[in-house]
Parts: sequence; C-alpha cells; structure tokens
Amino acid sequence: MNARASGRWNSEDAVESLNPDTIVSIINDYPYHVNALIQTSDLCKLSEDLAMAAELIEQALYYLEVAFHPLFSVTQGNCRLDYRRQENRALYVAMFKHLAFLGGRACNRTALEFCKLLLSLDPEGDPVAVKLSIDFYALRAKEYQWLVDFVEQSDIRFYLMQLPNFSFSVAMARFYLGDVVKANDLLQDALLMFPQALMPLLEKCSIQIDKRVSQHSFFTMPDEKNTPKALAPLITLFVSRNCHIWKDAVLLPWLEKNVHNVLDRVDQNDPIVQDYFEKRMRR
Repeated sequence: MNARASGRWNSEDAVESLNPDTIVSIINDYPYHVNALIQTSDLCKLSEDLAMAAELIEQALYYLEVAFHPLFSVTQGNCRLDYRRQENRALYVAMFKHLAFLGGRACNRTALEFCKLLLSLDPEGDPVAVKLSIDFYALRAKEYQWLVDFVEQSDIRFYLMQLPNFSFSVAMARFYLGDVVKANDLLQDALLMFPQALMPLLEKCSIQIDKRVSQHSFFTMPDEKNTPKALAPLITLFVSRNCHIWKDAVLLPWLEKNVHNVLDRVDQNDPIVQDYFEKRMRR
C-alpha cells in the first residue's frame, strides 16, 4: 500500500499536491525541507505576499548553503552542478527566484552577480536560461563594459549575438560607453536581424510611432510569415523585460535615427538585408 492509499503523505507527495495546508505541515515537521519552502514561496507570491515569499527563498538558500561540501566554492567559478540530477535542481530554482526578487527591489548589481553564479554552475547547458536575463541586469546595474567584454569573450562559444536581447543590449551598452559609431552599427544589425522586435518595443514604451516606420512593410510584416517559431518567444521575452530600459529619453533620438537608416538600406535594396533575412529564417 502506498503512502496516499494509507492516508499518510510523504514530503514529495505533499509538495506535489499544491495543497497549502499539507505543505505548511511538512515545513512545521521539517523546517529544512527546501522544496517545501520553495513551493510555499510560490503560494505566497500568488497571494501577493512578496515579503514572505522572498524570505522563504532566502531561508531555502541558507539551508542549501549549510549543506555545501567543503570543496564546493561558489566564489571560484569552477564548480559545476548537473541540473539533470534531481538533488541539484533546488539550488538552481532557489537562486533564480532569489535574483528575481532582488531585481524587484532594484538590487540590480546583486541580481547580476547571482546571474553570473548560476551561469558558472553550467555555462554550456544553462538550464534556467540565465543568458536571457543577464544582459538586462547588467544594463540596470550600469555594468556596460562588463557586458561588452562578456559577449566578446563568450560569443564564439554561445553565439550570444544571435539572441535578440544581446543584439539590442550590447548596442545600448556601447552607446552608454560613448562608442556611438560602433553602437550605431550594432543597433542597425539588431534591427535588420530582428525587425519584429521594434513595433512591440515602441508600443510597450508608449512611444508615438513615426508614420514612415508604421507604414513600412519591413517592420510591420506578419509575424507568422517572417518569424521562426523558436524566435517569436525570445522576442516577446526581450520586449516585455527590457522595455523599461528603452524609455530613457537619451536613447529615443538614437533609436529613431538608426531605424530610419535601416529603412534607407531596405529601400536601397542593400544585399545585407536579404542576408539577415536568410540567417533569421535558418534559426
């Protein structure tokens, strides 16, 4: 007879049940049960008790840290954890949720450091997709040079510039660093590679769209025809997360100028436009 049939719930059954009372009872009996703490944090977040949700995640991280092996040092950057092993997943999940709470409290530099830590645990696999958010926290923390250096060192291995978030974010970082010429080239490359990102980005930023831009087919073409299925959610995620950064008044004239430069190249049938289209469709 299994645990459920006998009326007795083990800890894993309790966590999977999503029953708040059952999960809380597990925490009362086993205060160090990390998965139960994470699940309870999610329940608190759903009820908009963000302070308690963040505190529970911090408790989970503390208990995980207490259990670290003496040779496991997160400061050296040479420790690896296989996410496919069930025992390791709680650390990934807890740190990812913690950095999200940190970002919500505007602790952007700390959130960036947690992104670096998560990525160091499995830089090849990146099981929680830190690469889709690390650029955001780098920009919010004003770590522009670090972002540029990180992409230059990692692009050969991970093809980061083929992701919409890095294409636009590195251009922005270059702009803030004062390298306007390089920033212009990178932004135009990003717009040519991911034209579907512009209109949603402008709408999210509540920016009045220029008539030439709004009527040009290059930026208003149907998504289902010109956007690979794998690319569409990446663009949506980039726009929803990074739109607040693009509201900086300093960026808008720069963006507008480069958008029109891209349209000039499109109207002149620049061969690079077709090259980027073919690259995009091969994703």
